[in-house]
Amino acid sequence: MMVAAGFYLHFSAVLFLLLVVTSTHCLGLKCKEHEYPFGAKCCKDCAPGERMRSRCTAKTDTVCAPCQDNYFSPEHNHNFCRSCTVCDTKKGSVEVKKCEKTSDRICKCVPGYMPDGRYAPGSVCLLCPEGFYSPGGNESCRPWTKYVLLIPTPSEQWFEFHSVAINAQVMICTIKQQ
Repeated sequence: MMVAAGFYLHFSAVLFLLLVVTSTHCLGLKCKEHEYPFGAKCCKDCAPGERMRSRCTAKTDTVCAPCQDNYFSPEHNHNFCRSCTVCDTKKGSVEVKKCEKTSDRICKCVPGYMPDGRYAPGSVCLLCPEGFYSPGGNESCRPWTKYVLLIPTPSEQWFEFHSVAINAQVMICTIKQQ
């Protein structure tokens, strides 16, 4: 008996939605910008930075509320606010732009790290493997450019000089006696 009641309830909901969509289409309801059709009525969307608190009814319009802290909505909508991206500082990420009610937080990877492609860009970063570097800013890891120089010294001994170019501003050098 409970299964039959659940089926009829589900069937009724689907039938109602079909009726709303069909009647809206058949009536040729054209809503203004930042409105959405609901039944035979056009309802207002919520502004950027807001979420829908309650849907419009035959007698009332959509009720909107500001997005909570750490949530945002970048455009007019009749949905919920989205959760802001989290910059994982333990995984080489730093915040570049704060989360606001109308825009998401922006993260980037610090030098020596590259973005983990499974997450929002720069929110989780991977350490570059040995022999590779990244200048940061969500760039991929690249192989080091290696140089070996032999430098004469006043005592006629030779030293081996290794350098690793990290980027145009940084070079790591190691000098060892032969």
